Amino acid sequence: MMKTKRRITKSYFYRAREQYAPLVQKLAFTIGVDNIHTEELKSRADDEILKCMICYDKSGSFMTFVYFRLYGIFRHLRDTENRAKRNQGVSMESVVNVAGPEYDINRDMMIQEYLDYLDNEERDVITELFFNEKTMREVSKDKGVVASTICRIKTRAIEKIRHKCGIA
Repeated sequence: MMKTKRRITKSYFYRAREQYAPLVQKLAFTIGVDNIHTEELKSRADDEILKCMICYDKSGSFMTFVYFRLYGIFRHLRDTENRAKRNQGVSMESVVNVAGPEYDINRDMMIQEYLDYLDNEERDVITELFFNEKTMREVSKDKGVVASTICRIKTRAIEKIRHKCGIA
């Protein structure tokens, strides 16, 4: 038996957009950093609702599908912008200090010693998060585990390093 494709008409899309406008407003306000960012997120919502209408496979509630899709997209956009701002904040002087003649080899050896104190899993997570500048979401995707597990591993590793330093 041939499965018929759903047709998404303009009126159907406009009706869905109106129906989910309060959800979009709530998510954009919750996740947005300021008014300008909130408006950018709301403008992006139309495209995402249309993608949801196309991708929805009728398993579960459409409202839940739209909510988590929008929530994920909005957080991803916010995190991407924050990461870009963080990278712009690196001054040329700090880059020269790392690569310049005043580079502290003792610091590098100390970091290596602390990383050797950790087990492989903790070392990988700390290296990815702090030295390769990845987010927890990216690391969790690479490792194939949830972000909360990565957070626990990071916390455990930092506690081990603090204990080794005598800080904790």
